Amino acid sequence: MLKRIFPFRVVVLLTLQIIFAALFILFNNTEFFYEKRDVQKQATPAYSFKGLLSPEFDKVENFKLQGYVLSTSKSIPPYYFVVYEPSIDDGVSPYMLQTGGFYDRFAHDIFDWHYAQSKKNGHISDTTVDCLVLDVGMNFGSFALYAASRNCEVYGFETQSSVMFGVALAARLNNFEQYVHMIRKAASNVSGIPVKFGFVSKNVGGLPVVYDSASDTDETVLTVRVDDVVQYPRHINFAKVDVEGSEYRALQGMKPFLQSHLIDGLVIELRDDDQSKQWIADIYDWGYICLKVSEYQYPLNYSASLQTFPFMATKKKALENADRLDNYWCVPDFRDKKVVPA
Repeated sequence: MLKRIFPFRVVVLLTLQIIFAALFILFNNTEFFYEKRDVQKQATPAYSFKGLLSPEFDKVENFKLQGYVLSTSKSIPPYYFVVYEPSIDDGVSPYMLQTGGFYDRFAHDIFDWHYAQSKKNGHISDTTVDCLVLDVGMNFGSFALYAASRNCEVYGFETQSSVMFGVALAARLNNFEQYVHMIRKAASNVSGIPVKFGFVSKNVGGLPVVYDSASDTDETVLTVRVDDVVQYPRHINFAKVDVEGSEYRALQGMKPFLQSHLIDGLVIELRDDDQSKQWIADIYDWGYICLKVSEYQYPLNYSASLQTFPFMATKKKALENADRLDNYWCVPDFRDKKVVPA
């Protein structure tokens, strides 16, 4: 009996070694090519991205997908994500590789709280696409892919072709095409304005757009209002807004949704500048209240009510706390009275 079992085990082990070796060669030595919205691997059928990318992506041709890393998330359920090698990007990419796909983990956690509340109230389920999420400033898709894995429809806004392409490849590998819509435009308060951005060595995803038409930068995209992409008055379960200093403009492009309280929750990057103070004032005027993300412990208690979280009751308090780089979690005012004026 032992003589019969031993050769079988040897065959199984050798087979597994061959499979792992083949996968290693595939993911590390095979070049992927991008031409006119199709990704082609030599001697294999094309991967079509029609319907996944916005038409502006047609202008990026002969793009070679080199220096990228394919990895698997540590979330439940797991999914593939694609980032740069750390030698190219020492910002988002190595952090996502280290954490298993997460970046700004608090955004995932706050989204999970909203998701749990909607599920408890019977508004969403695990089996149908019945939640809508915005990822404004998508980067390598840490949040967009996570939301798509929870059966949420995602509108992701990103200006950089190389970063956006990594998300597109990950979406294709995960069969997320029905969930993820990618818009290669800069979310703003007006649509159709050309803006530019350059490339910052070692921080590929952290690039602000430049509204100065005379600026000599590397790439040009058009601006777009979010409400020109997502039809008002759709209900939006959650939005993440992180656009490197253009948050005020991006929120102006979402104004009808915010004024009507159609967005259940937002996480917005905060800076110590006049633009941040302006959007904070607007958010409170539109009937939202906010919590400073760094002043709360994570993970959240997903069964906790909003009343248990330390949201800042007044616009004045929120403006006083806008003194450094951080993030605000904002929700429609849930109290009996309206927001107390500053």
